[in-house]
Amino acid sequence: MLLQFPFSFHNSPETSADLSTLLKRFADYPLVVELRHSSWQTQATLDLLREHNAGFCNIDQPVIGNSVTPSAQSTSSIGYVRFHGRRYDTWFSDDPKLPSHERYNYLYSFEELKPWVSRIQEVQQHTRDVYVVTNNHYQGKGVVNALQLLSILKGTN
Repeated sequence: MLLQFPFSFHNSPETSADLSTLLKRFADYPLVVELRHSSWQTQATLDLLREHNAGFCNIDQPVIGNSVTPSAQSTSSIGYVRFHGRRYDTWFSDDPKLPSHERYNYLYSFEELKPWVSRIQEVQQHTRDVYVVTNNHYQGKGVVNALQLLSILKGTN
């Protein structure tokens, strides 16, 4: 189960307590937590997730302001990496004329995927299972990038 929080969910004593409550409530399920604000990139957050046996979602997204930066963290037996695309021009857009799918309309280049291969391998070394999700799904671009990642990881590129 992926517990996904928006950029507006900043780390504070109250939100940390809320997260802890959710982790306890869903403790019977395999959990991964996606936090998008950089205030969560702390040792205390990693310790909280470990304490509740919840995985940390390593994300690739446009790094704007206080966005989470790329990482290779593992806090449970589940490793998780999620690609959102890098549409800087649409990520925080409030233009009502812009279709919502444009946020994820992004095809990663080979050069952009390469650093993530080593991050995925790092996560894999510390977990039982690793899930890599390509959420840049518009027009099947996520499928293309998933196949590219598989090829690189298997050494068949």
